Amino acid sequence: MGEYKELGEGEEREVGEGDEVRDGESGEVEEMKELGEEDDFTAENEVREGEEFVQENEESVSLENDRETMSSMSVPSSNKQVKYMSIDRLSALPDALLICILSFLSTKKAARASILSKRWQHLWTNLPKLRFKEKSCELEKILKTVNRIHRALGIRRESYLERLYIDFHYYESFALDVDSWVEYVVKHKVKDVTLELNPQGVLYKLPQSMYSSSCFTYLSLRGCNLVPQRNVDWKYLTVLSLNDVKLDEHVIEKILSGCPVMHFLILCQCWGLSCLKIDSPCVSELVLIDREDGESEPLLEISAPHVQTLSISICPINKWRLTNISSVTHAAISLIGSDDWDADDYEVMSNLEDLVGALLHVKYLLFSHMCIEVLSMLVEMHDVQLPESRREILHVHASADANVMSGIVALLESSPMLQKLAISGIDLDGPPITWDVVGRSEMHGNLVHLKTVNIMDFVAVPALTGEPLLTLVQILLDKATVLEKLEIHIEYPVSLFKTFPQIFIEISQKLLSYPRSSRKAVVLLS
Repeated sequence: MGEYKELGEGEEREVGEGDEVRDGESGEVEEMKELGEEDDFTAENEVREGEEFVQENEESVSLENDRETMSSMSVPSSNKQVKYMSIDRLSALPDALLICILSFLSTKKAARASILSKRWQHLWTNLPKLRFKEKSCELEKILKTVNRIHRALGIRRESYLERLYIDFHYYESFALDVDSWVEYVVKHKVKDVTLELNPQGVLYKLPQSMYSSSCFTYLSLRGCNLVPQRNVDWKYLTVLSLNDVKLDEHVIEKILSGCPVMHFLILCQCWGLSCLKIDSPCVSELVLIDREDGESEPLLEISAPHVQTLSISICPINKWRLTNISSVTHAAISLIGSDDWDADDYEVMSNLEDLVGALLHVKYLLFSHMCIEVLSMLVEMHDVQLPESRREILHVHASADANVMSGIVALLESSPMLQKLAISGIDLDGPPITWDVVGRSEMHGNLVHLKTVNIMDFVAVPALTGEPLLTLVQILLDKATVLEKLEIHIEYPVSLFKTFPQIFIEISQKLLSYPRSSRKAVVLLS
């Protein structure tokens, strides 16, 4: 994509020696090579040979260069073949169009284009979306990323920046650097901002100017200390994500009152709250993720009367009380931090039982595999019967383990209005499992509304000979009186590539032998 100089008559010039990198440009090129990691780039212009042509009549041919084409050439003979060079039409496009083309690439890949020629050198810094991420904890690499961000924002023109994403391991020594980026964000009214400051000690104190910037529509903060001294003015904010942030009731109240149109709130590994009250009628989706550091937290009461979709990931040594969630129709529960608790611990089982009891009214419920294991322990060890629910769709993640059967059956028994059941298998590495019917392998009552069952990615373990899948399917075919379709997708380890066809045939034969209470029931196995 070189630039061609005009050639006078009779002059000859060798084209393709490459543009000289100037500036400051040598540092920029070095930076882009770092961005490109192991990729090899050069700044030389590639000159392609054009097709050969024959001029029949003796005449002079003039080609306008204008920094893209060559100047006039004399063709002395009709039989003489002349080679012409290709035209760098791409570099001649307007900046706006080139930036649009680069915007389809990641920031790293777009930055690599800067070494093609001087024409492309700083175009990438004017992309509408910039993303910088440094995974390394090494200070030297972090410092290079910090300097790269400074240069990108410093040479950027006044073009509109829609999104800025920054993710790196934050040390207190970088506070002034982050301050300058926040100042840029506020001054240039960036709407979509992510500051993933993985704290290596002290949290970053968010400047007060950030709270009064009303331009945000999406804001994600991690490792920040939020202390708004005045009212928060995020009147256009629709999505807020806070991760690894200390909160109290006063701060969260200020934030919620300053976000009148926010509909999606994510609180991940936050601490300091004893009561989370979300009264805003606009907040319809709420995601709560507990800390995984194994430290016990005080009781957290959650009131969200207008939330419709609720996702909870809790370390069950902590207790969360759902006091007012009457509008929730879709809910998901998962247990985290499994190294810090045991599934057969009574406090763990009791906390999960309370959460399930608070969600009896929801239409859609998703359970993680650890929830099912704890629920199975609760049913087997304490003979607990779950109260009747109004759920219509149940989605369960379960392992190829007999211990999950009691929990699944207990959920089915408490779901008389169930219309759709989905079970997603997970592959847990571990020693071979021997199938032995543990706990519940039969079910009381019928599923008179269940029409669709989808069992996905069930891992066929030879030692289980198709269990606990087969026992579960046998129950469903017997109890689902209006069942229309039961679809099963079986996965297998690579080590079973040769023996799996025989396992598949055996499972198929057993499935076909089971009686069906619904005449419309179709079983699909893949």
